[in-house]
Parts: sequence; structure tokens; C-alpha cells
Amino acid sequence: MSSINNGDDHTTPTNQLSPLIAMVPIEVYHIIFQFVENHNLTTLSCVSRIFQYEAEHILYQSVDLTKGDCRSGIVSWCTAVTNVERRARRVQSLRFPPRYPPILGSSPPTLILGDSQIHKLVAQAFNKIINLKHLFFFGAGDYPVTLYPSTLKDCTFRLSSFVGQVSSFSSQDQIDFLSKHPDIEYWVPTQPFLLSVNSFPKAMLPRLRELVLTHPKLTSAFKGRPIEALVLFFIHARHTRDIGREAIIPMGSFKETLHTLVYIHGKLSNEWSTVDIINDLAERVPHLRSLSFTSLGNDDSVVSHNFFYVAPKYIPKVQISYLLTISRTSWTLFPDYTIWRLCYSTLIWKP
Repeated sequence: MSSINNGDDHTTPTNQLSPLIAMVPIEVYHIIFQFVENHNLTTLSCVSRIFQYEAEHILYQSVDLTKGDCRSGIVSWCTAVTNVERRARRVQSLRFPPRYPPILGSSPPTLILGDSQIHKLVAQAFNKIINLKHLFFFGAGDYPVTLYPSTLKDCTFRLSSFVGQVSSFSSQDQIDFLSKHPDIEYWVPTQPFLLSVNSFPKAMLPRLRELVLTHPKLTSAFKGRPIEALVLFFIHARHTRDIGREAIIPMGSFKETLHTLVYIHGKLSNEWSTVDIINDLAERVPHLRSLSFTSLGNDDSVVSHNFFYVAPKYIPKVQISYLLTISRTSWTLFPDYTIWRLCYSTLIWKP
């Protein structure tokens, strides 16, 4: 009996396929399925085993459990990866809600579990996804907590990207977790976590290349890391010289590696202008290749004029852009959400 290898320990017997399907090279299906919506992939996975394997490769490689009825989604997905090892091995990127909403009336009875059962199932699932590289925690609200420090205690995956925080983790719990993942290169910590710490262990995140800070005064805490792309999000209503320079001066430790900077700030104080900011940046990080500004509360025409005409004189090789994408409401009330939205735009690399 002939078979088709699908890149794991399982094979697909070709005699279970219709003659027409069997004639088409598996590489063709792999390309076609890249353009199929998830709900259609689920349907296609029921056609044949070869369709199932190709659909699962897409469905499980990058998973988002933060949409829709995420409680049922958590239970269904955790059950799937716990019971079928090949599905668990496919998972590389996961968006996971740190809290889950109450049971919805439309949820199937088989997916209605108690809190302790969900915690146990989540822990089992995280232990199975050994190839996970990118982990994102999104979600809030006064709902039950999805996971605890013990949930991730025995996990063997090695992350390269991490976004968010779990409220059940203390600051030390988060530091301990991050210290177990020295390969992390991309990090978006939340503002509450950053406000709760003053420094980080020197051995934590030694390979960090891309960083988003909603508490830029902590820039000095990352000395020695090979930072290449940096987003500084100043949440203060007024951007003063002291606040700006507290973040800019320590950036001198990144001058040999930093090539991309996004600088997001509130209304500039009278003694602190765009020219002053550019001048300080040119002194600390003269090798910038990409510089983006977003200003709130200022005269856009004045700020953009200064930015476009002054920046090249101070940093000759830099490519500049002036961004006006953040509303005052989202900036004031939802800084973490805004930062995540920016990170998934074109500012810096994201998985």
C-alpha cells in the first residue's frame, strides 16, 4: 500500500483518496489551502485524510482563541491538541485569553466544564504544544482566570515572542517565566507589570531584539541586550524634557544595534520640542535607519514640519515617518490595547 508522507510520524494512505484527488501532488493542495478560510478548512478536513492533514497544518499552526465564545473555544482546542499529538506538534503561534467568560447558553453540553476541569485541561494542552514559539495573552474583564504559574511550570516549549501578562502571575512569577525562555527576541510587556518592577535580572532575555515599552523610564534596565527595534510609548498627558531624556539617554547602550525607533508621546511641554528630541536621539543612537513619531495634542503641521526637515540633518541616513493613528480616548484609557494594535501594524516585526 503506497502512502504520502506529511512531515510527521503519520502517513496518508493513497488508496483512501478518490482517483482524481490522488493524482494531484500534495504540494498543490498545500498551496491551495493557504487561501481557504478556516471554517472551510474544517469542512475540507472531513473529505479525506490527506485533506485533513493539510488543513490541520494551517488550522493548528497559528491559533487565535480570543474571538467569539472563547470559553468553548478553549475547551474544544485544548481537547483537540491533548488527544491528538500531531495537532499539538503543529502549534507554533497561540493567542490565548488569560480569562474566560461565563458559560453561554449556546455552548454544547460536552464543552461545559467547571473551573478546576478547565485549569487541568489547559495545563495538559500547554504541556503538549512543545513546538510553540509565539505566545500572546489578550483579554481582560472580571472573569475566572484561565491559567496560573503552575499551569506553565512543566512546559518544554521555547518561546521567541511573548506579548501580554496574566493577572494571576505576580511580578516575580512573570520574571521567573521569562527567565526560562532565553530565546525570546520580541517582547511586549504590559504597563501594570512594568510599573511593578524597577529592574530585571541581567540574565533575563539576553537575545531580546524587539521591545515595546509603555514605561520608557525602564529603558536603562535593558542595557546589554542587542535591541534592534524599539517602541517607546509615553502615557503621560504632557511630554516633558525630564520624561523624554530619562528614556533617551540610556539608549546609548543600544547605539551599535538599534536601527528602528517608534516614539509615541503626548503634548510637548514648552521647554521640550521635536527638535530637542531629534537632537538627543542623534547623539545617543546615530545609526538609526527608521524613525517614526506619533504626537498627541500638538499642532500637527508644526511638529511634522520640524520632524521631516530637521531629522535628516541630525541623522542623515534615517528613513522617517510621522504617524497620526492614535485617538486621545484609546491613548488615555487603553494604552495596552493601543500598543498591541500598533505592534500588529507596520511598526516592527511580528510573527
